[in-house]
Amino acid sequence: MLLTMALALPMDGPPIRDAAILVAAGRIVAVGGRAEIAALPEAHGVERRDFGRAVALPGLVNGHIHLEFTALGPLRAPESFHPWIRGLVAWSQGQTEDDWRASAVAGGRTSLAAGVTCLGEILTRSYGLATMLDLGLHGTAYLEFLGGRRATIGEELARFDGRLADARALLAEGGDPPGVRLGLSPHTPYSVTGPGIRAIAGRAHDAALPLAMHLAESPDEVAFLHDGTGVIADFLRTAEPDGSPRETFRAGGYGIGPVGHVAAHGLFRAGHPTLLIHGTQLTDPEIATLRDEGAAIVLCPRSNALLRCGAAPVAALLASGVTLALGTDSLGSNADLDLFNELRALAAIARAQGLTDEAALARRLLALATLEGARALALDDQLGSLTPGKLADVALLDLPAALDGDPYEAILDEGATARVCCTILGGRVAYEAAL
Repeated sequence: MLLTMALALPMDGPPIRDAAILVAAGRIVAVGGRAEIAALPEAHGVERRDFGRAVALPGLVNGHIHLEFTALGPLRAPESFHPWIRGLVAWSQGQTEDDWRASAVAGGRTSLAAGVTCLGEILTRSYGLATMLDLGLHGTAYLEFLGGRRATIGEELARFDGRLADARALLAEGGDPPGVRLGLSPHTPYSVTGPGIRAIAGRAHDAALPLAMHLAESPDEVAFLHDGTGVIADFLRTAEPDGSPRETFRAGGYGIGPVGHVAAHGLFRAGHPTLLIHGTQLTDPEIATLRDEGAAIVLCPRSNALLRCGAAPVAALLASGVTLALGTDSLGSNADLDLFNELRALAAIARAQGLTDEAALARRLLALATLEGARALALDDQLGSLTPGKLADVALLDLPAALDGDPYEAILDEGATARVCCTILGGRVAYEAAL
């Protein structure tokens, strides 16, 4: 198939005017000027789709989402984090298997309509992965673990290993498609014990599976770890059915921050892809540690604001050399799954923290939603840029402003789900806006 459009932003090279993308067998064969690509022998006789004045981007990367929680949202008004967690648990208990399946499918379809083709999906159950395979979405699906109590950790890990075997079987039944991989996710430092973190990280390291973990998400998480105070500590102190403390609770805390805590329990290994989610409370020394460990961070600014968790140190992170991604989190903690809205929220934080070069900011933030985001998910060899050999994931936008000025700034200012006219997934049209 030969796709033609007014402008293409490959993200690993300069913008291309009057552009064409040649696709075969689900992968990009060539990208360049329309006349040049159309003249290639491989382009002769293939199907052609002209998108007129559209702008082509790599399919967007939503670095953190829970498809299975789509039906919980949207969240319109701010709500404190811990009461929201309680509401999530109560809602989850009322869901049937059909409910979970429908929720995940709705999130997947909404993502495609927003130009998103790649996800950092957290698997509370298996329906997120099943949806990715059914719809053809790419990404890393992280199997989530909570628990790790001394008395039951063996049983808990055996159940987790069974879930992992089931997920591998599901992936195999789906043909082990390129651009989809499994990962593991110890949930948080307060919902997984130290031995639990070490056990899940060890499984991931041994099996070469990427890791993801919610970390430094809220001030209460930091207080819980440092000195055993705050809402999370108060809850865990009496969380067991008999009113006794949950095993993650320690009177007086652990005397350490989130990054130090998970490092002490073996989360990091040199060269192993590890994604930390949120990071609103990261300090400069913690950011330096993450850079040295080669960890990546996915930022979810609107979810953090709605749950009153604070704003991440965006300016420091952008300057740090840490690989960054952008995520919406679930629709249960956000107003929509529109990554363009997320880009604008992140830009507003960066400006408030002193960044003033608008052109450079726009280019870098769009990278978080494309090539750098794919790198954070350990998928940049397959996705994230319009590069020959990579999977043919393309988002096409009807955005006239991008044709007249700086296209990156135009996308940051005016990009929206409503501007997405077509989403191409592995060389096939997966979404097309009604005319």
